[in-house]
Amino acid sequence: MNSRLAQDRYQQLRSTGHVEIPQPLSTFALALIGCLIFSAIGALFLYSAFVYSGAWTAGFAHPGAWMGLLCVGFFGVFGIPAVIMQMVHRSILVLTWEGLAEYRQKKGEQSVTWSTAWRDIEAVTSRHVGGRWPYKGQFMVFLQLRPCTFDSYRSGLNPTVRGLESVNSAMFGRRMVGLKRFAGGQKTVFELLDQAHRDFG
Repeated sequence: MNSRLAQDRYQQLRSTGHVEIPQPLSTFALALIGCLIFSAIGALFLYSAFVYSGAWTAGFAHPGAWMGLLCVGFFGVFGIPAVIMQMVHRSILVLTWEGLAEYRQKKGEQSVTWSTAWRDIEAVTSRHVGGRWPYKGQFMVFLQLRPCTFDSYRSGLNPTVRGLESVNSAMFGRRMVGLKRFAGGQKTVFELLDQAHRDFG
């Protein structure tokens, strides 16, 4: 393992049988800042449209007003509360000698989102997604589950997430589960999971 953090976490897993890796708050902070910026831009569009038109009713005939409403509605009304909710209920990846699980903070307690044993994972893989030369794109970590384990995992998803999972399968391969971003970086998480899977799987 090249990452010192991955080595430290692996040693902790071997000695204690338990490692917790939360989602980084910085990811949500950046998303929240982005929502605030686009909401402000939308409000500016609205203000400019109504000032230019001179009347509230005429302002809605201006294209900028509808662009402003779209920005304020999507990023302000829906985006900001959604990011705050995800920040409050952020996920934690927990590794043990038996396997790994994703927990979510809810009402001060941790509830299991999904879990699997090391023996039920065929491979831990990674790839760069969404990049165009010369940029590699976002580094993502995937778990390739065994058929029966994947069927059980998929049956526990709600219809919306199940539809997204079908899209992921078409893009990245069958029985591939993409992990969220966790503290320390995806490459560190990949090195840790890959080593743990080889040793405990």
